Amino acid sequence: MTSDRTTVAIPVQPWFADHCFNGKIVLPAVETMLLLATEVGATHPEMDLRVMDHVRFARFLEIPAESNNVTVLIECRKNEDGSVHAKLLSRRQGKAMTRLQEHGEILFA
Repeated sequence: MTSDRTTVAIPVQPWFADHCFNGKIVLPAVETMLLLATEVGATHPEMDLRVMDHVRFARFLEIPAESNNVTVLIECRKNEDGSVHAKLLSRRQGKAMTRLQEHGEILFA
């Protein structure tokens, strides 16, 4: 199995403001799916992006007010069976260290 991480700046779109949770703007789930599919398509062009399994959204990705873009990580892992497991991650700064936080994942079969 091979795993790669790519840093991506998501441009904040006006319609993101239509997606709120607890008064904060969050990245729409469909945008997460599109980001992951785009990255898998670019790095693994042999994959049929229409075949998705185990789609999961672990935590909302908050969009800070007045932001033009949000920086995230996309992790892609090619499995022995040829499938690709993709995750959307962000860095969360704690008091003493930075942690990776998972927001969504898809298995492209």
